[in-house]
Amino acid sequence: MQHLNLMLLWQINELKTRWQATKNEGYSFWIKQSAPIDEQKSALEEAILEAGHKCIFYPKFHCELNFIERYWGAAKRYTRENCDYSWSSLQRVVPAALESIDIKMIRKFARKMWRYMDLYRNGITEQKSALEEAILEAGHKCIFYPKFHCELNFIERYWGAAKRYTRENCDYSWSSLQRVVPAALESIDIKMIRKFARKMWRYMDLYRNGITGKLVEYAAKKYKSHRCIPEYVLDELNKFE
Repeated sequence: MQHLNLMLLWQINELKTRWQATKNEGYSFWIKQSAPIDEQKSALEEAILEAGHKCIFYPKFHCELNFIERYWGAAKRYTRENCDYSWSSLQRVVPAALESIDIKMIRKFARKMWRYMDLYRNGITEQKSALEEAILEAGHKCIFYPKFHCELNFIERYWGAAKRYTRENCDYSWSSLQRVVPAALESIDIKMIRKFARKMWRYMDLYRNGITGKLVEYAAKKYKSHRCIPEYVLDELNKFE
């Protein structure tokens, strides 16, 4: 709790410092990243309002609209290029990484954020990514997974199996991770990957037939023979609903 309070105080002081530095440059409000869960304002939000600014919340899952993410990205890139990841090296490099990002670069990040906002404001969101265009040019379809449904993406089960192997065989020292992680990835053979894919197809079949909620989990675990769920199982599940 003490660390959280110190961080909050640091955020407030940083906010006030930056406001003093930028109040004559035409900025009319600060943007805070996540909204409180109720009507009670946080200490940081109150500090923003007391300073005469508006507190506008970012839309969820759009980190491109938050230029602090580019700040952290630049700091992490500096750290990767100048650090051997020992504790002493991190203590030396991380403060230098934060100091390496000057106000000119921060303004550059802000301008890029405003360009994104302008594109969204004008409805320019249909541009396909380079990867999507390459898939289409190769004669394939590019179908996106629905958000928040990791059970439909069997690569998640691959990572889950790899992490389970790592937990069981690693003491989490750097040398152990270097040895175990490649072995964890190699431990998942094509037979297991196909098993993950079949389970994904069962989830898809259940959703396609209108089964939702906990019944989906029950049916996906209960019936394991084929890619789709038999009609008699669907009839039984519909009775529960």
